[in-house]
Amino acid sequence: MILAPILAFVLLVRLLVRKVDLRTAILAAMAALGVFVVVATEGLSAFDAVTRAGVGTAWIVLALALLGVDRLLPRAPLNIRPISTQDVRRYASSNPLEAALLVATVTLVGLVFVTAIVAPPNTWDVMDYHMTRVIMWIQHRNVRLFTSPDYSHAVFAPWAEYGLLHFDLLWGGDRFVNLVEWGSMVGSLIGASVIARDLGAGPRGQILAAFLVSALPEGVLEASGAMNTYVISLWGVIACVFLLRCARFPTMPNVLGGAAALGLAVLTKGSAYVYMPFMVLGVWAVGTKTSRLYLLKAAPVILLVVVALNGPHALREYQFTGSPLGLPFPAGGIRLHWSNDRITLTGTISNILRNLSLHAVMPVGGRINAATESAVRTLIRAIGADPDDTANTWLETQWFSGYHLPPTWLQRHETFTGNPPQLALGFVSGYFLLADRSRTISWQTKVFALSIALSFTLYCALLRWQIWGGRHQLPLFVFGCAVLGVALATRLSTRVLAVLSAVTLVWSLNCALRNWLRPLVPEPGRGAVTQPREVQYFADQHDAVAATWIEAAGRIRASQCRDVGIDEGEHFFVYPLLALIGADTGGVHVRYIGVDNLTAQYAPKDASPPCIVACLACGTDAARAAPHEARLGEGVAFENNLLFGVSAAPRASSGP
Repeated sequence: MILAPILAFVLLVRLLVRKVDLRTAILAAMAALGVFVVVATEGLSAFDAVTRAGVGTAWIVLALALLGVDRLLPRAPLNIRPISTQDVRRYASSNPLEAALLVATVTLVGLVFVTAIVAPPNTWDVMDYHMTRVIMWIQHRNVRLFTSPDYSHAVFAPWAEYGLLHFDLLWGGDRFVNLVEWGSMVGSLIGASVIARDLGAGPRGQILAAFLVSALPEGVLEASGAMNTYVISLWGVIACVFLLRCARFPTMPNVLGGAAALGLAVLTKGSAYVYMPFMVLGVWAVGTKTSRLYLLKAAPVILLVVVALNGPHALREYQFTGSPLGLPFPAGGIRLHWSNDRITLTGTISNILRNLSLHAVMPVGGRINAATESAVRTLIRAIGADPDDTANTWLETQWFSGYHLPPTWLQRHETFTGNPPQLALGFVSGYFLLADRSRTISWQTKVFALSIALSFTLYCALLRWQIWGGRHQLPLFVFGCAVLGVALATRLSTRVLAVLSAVTLVWSLNCALRNWLRPLVPEPGRGAVTQPREVQYFADQHDAVAATWIEAAGRIRASQCRDVGIDEGEHFFVYPLLALIGADTGGVHVRYIGVDNLTAQYAPKDASPPCIVACLACGTDAARAAPHEARLGEGVAFENNLLFGVSAAPRASSGP
């Protein structure tokens, strides 16, 4: 059944390419299937039918319907020009730089694809809530709110997890869930090339834009996992593509394409509320008077589509938190306190400096990074602000207090990596845009660049700085690569572009081959994707506990119990255990117990006590362990956790 969405995508592109060019058809198909995922998920959820059979049937029906439409429509020429081997050789010989950039792009995308297929999802946030959320939806057969100790399961936008859910159910496991982010990477680089084209770039600028997106270090690292930042980048880019098309072709299909992508962006990540207003305003401003008026008249349609896509989730959020956005959510505490306490000019400038510095951290050279941090602190003090002001920096004190740059050794970790090459090229392009007296760069490009700068400024004004905040800015870098494609291809010579591209490629290849969590190349103490899959789940700072957790999962599988309770407390790193016991295949029923927060209202009223309880971090919490021990007997320890209801006899694990 995993082939059904692939077949549906191919058929939809085939239908659309009769009307538009191939790249636009691919982006339109992605947006359409994104909408289908929402409709299918929410529709099936209403009948508790979010199962492998339900989701598989939905995709098969869609694929058959598209196949029928393709057969019924009259034959029409496709907007694809056949390319022969001779054409490729001729183009490569006459355009060596462009050919090299295309090869580099395909290489990076290919390496990330291999990593995404071979490695399991294993980023800390994915273990905390992205994939755990998916497991609980599978268990409940719907995407309604459920009892959980982690409010992230309840209040965060869910589209990326809807995508993970479909891939998990269709395959019967998490083998292909990383392709949601990988596909978003591919769509983003295609979209950036289309935006560059519509801003006036020629073939070189379009190819350069696509290459720079594929070479974003943070993107290369994240696109082989199961996070959601590349997903919102995809929807944001597609929204800009279709709203930009309205500047030339003010038609309802283009409006609907932009509206759908905008709605999907909002349904994917809350940062869309910050990034997209100025981006939409920018693409509206570059149109003609006729197209701008058309878009204004179509604004109610755009709003209706956005509300319709987000309506079911927003209603659940309103019923739970009193806000259709889910946040701010005071009960969520420090962990969900994302907004600045005060919005001031000095606070905004301070956060601009802090956030820019995240993309200036070098993968080697601790002294350079220390000097960067010291310089930022000096500049912030110079404007009369405190570098460590808790009003606009993250309040979590587990790792740090106030402003600090990520350590050098984590610069191949997707959560902490910035995009230094693209930032440097961005400053160069900014100079070209400001110094463009001869108007060789289109004014539309300058307006689009201004929209990116304003979006970044709004982000810094509204949201507090975080040491891992660089990844949240990935959408702005994707947008920015379109501008880089226009500006750099216009103003730099072939030789200079070749040197800069080579440096960028080497930087990104290092990330693609030596991903901290999913390395293709083995490293001392780090292993590689050739390790057993069950071990790789623990790669994000939990390597030392892998053996005991695998053993605990083996005990659960060996028991006759198929009703497992998870007493998680505030541990949150639980997905590896759920994956190892096969909770996403339906063989084991898993639920949270011992939850004492606002989600407790969603606990099933007539559920019998589970016959096995995994009590995380209970080894040093006798109060939490006591009721489980009284009912199920003495617990078996694995690390600082206790497993109640299983035999204490040792058992060798045989893997999942």
